[in-house]
Amino acid sequence: MNKVIAILFSLAALLLLAVAGLLPWDIVGVSPNTIRWVTQSEEDVFGYDVYRGASEAGPFQRLNEQAIPGGGTTDLPQRYAYTDDTIESGKVYWYYIEEVALSGERSRLTPIYASRPKAAYFW
Repeated sequence: MNKVIAILFSLAALLLLAVAGLLPWDIVGVSPNTIRWVTQSEEDVFGYDVYRGASEAGPFQRLNEQAIPGGGTTDLPQRYAYTDDTIESGKVYWYYIEEVALSGERSRLTPIYASRPKAAYFW
């Protein structure tokens, strides 16, 4: 029982040090947000861009440097995912996906939706 209390006390102390910024960043992490979407078919799709904002009203910033390659023209369902590993613990982020046509025309594919806040962890 005393060992369990000592371990819990040590973990609480580490957490307080991490929150206070007194521990090196390499021992604290946050699980990334993974944005997934599926298309049932595609017509002349060059690719997709993922946007993130700090609020539902924006402003939004494109996260991917290059478009995530689309399926062109297909009647087959396509699955996509983007991992946002630049998030901070405890924050809610807002995302949407934009489709880029082969012609260069852009249109929003998804509504704006919120992520769940992630807690920091030790490794």
